[in-house]
Amino acid sequence: MNAPLDPHGLLPAVQSGELKVMRQSTMGSFDICMRRAGYDIQPGRPRTSGEARCVGTSYHGGLEQYYTARRDGTITTPALVHEQAYACFQAEAGLFDEWDTSKGEAWGRVVEMLDRYFQNGWHWGVDHEVVGVEWEWYLPLSPGWAVKGSIDLLLMGPEGYVGVDHKTAGRMWPAGKELPRKQNQSPMYTWAIWQLLDELPYGFAFDVHTYAGKFDRRWTRPTPSHMQRVIEKAQAMALIFDTIPSDQLPPNPTSNLCSAKYCDHFSVCPMGQAGEAA
Repeated sequence: MNAPLDPHGLLPAVQSGELKVMRQSTMGSFDICMRRAGYDIQPGRPRTSGEARCVGTSYHGGLEQYYTARRDGTITTPALVHEQAYACFQAEAGLFDEWDTSKGEAWGRVVEMLDRYFQNGWHWGVDHEVVGVEWEWYLPLSPGWAVKGSIDLLLMGPEGYVGVDHKTAGRMWPAGKELPRKQNQSPMYTWAIWQLLDELPYGFAFDVHTYAGKFDRRWTRPTPSHMQRVIEKAQAMALIFDTIPSDQLPPNPTSNLCSAKYCDHFSVCPMGQAGEAA
C-alpha cells in the first residue's frame, strides 16, 4: 500500500475533523439526491453494503494483490489473488444479511471475473509500469474543506501517466458514460494526478467488467476546462453543505436509485424506509 499523497499536510486536520472531506463519490451522490450526499458526509454514520458492493470490493481486492506484486517485483499466483479477494469478500459480507442470489453464488462470480480478466489478457501490459495501487490522496478544496480520492491504479506508459478505475457492472455501460461531462471522477482524478505529480496525465481509463463476462476499456481525456468545472462544482457543494444542515437538504425520491438496494441511508431517510414506516 502506498503512503497517502498529502503534499499540503492535510491529513492530521482531516483526522481531527478540522477539515471536512469532499470525495467524488459524494459528488455522485449529490447528483442523485442532495439529502443522500448530506448523509454521506456526516461523521460516524455506519456503512451498509449489499451483494453488488461485496462483489465489486472483492474483485478490486484481487486486482490490488496482482498489481501490487507487479509494482513491488514480487511473485503472485491465482491462489494469492483469490485469497486477497476472499478476505475482502468476508469483510464486506459481514455488513449485510440479504443476498440477491446467495453468498456462494456471489463468491463464485468474483472468482469467475478475476480468472476471466487474466485469461483473456485484459490486464495492463508490461509496457505500463505500475506506479501506484489504491493510492490515497488529499488536496485543498476551499476553506474548511479538503478533497480526497483513491486511485485504483496509476500507471506510467509510453504515452505518460494513466489513471485507471476498475468497474464491475450488471451490464455494459451505455455509450458515452465515460465522457468527462458525464461523470465527476475522471476530471477530478486527472486533476489530482496533475497537481500531485506536476505532469498532465495522458488520460484516464475505466476498465468496465460485467458479471456476464463483457469487458471494455473506456478511455477519457479530460481537459483543464473539464477539471476546473468539476472542482468548482465541488466547491459549490461544500458551500451548500456549510450553509444548509445535511438533514434539511432536499431529497429526490423520484430517482430509481432511491431504494434500500442502492442507498446506504434508505432506512433513516424520511423519504425512504423511515418515512414508509411512519
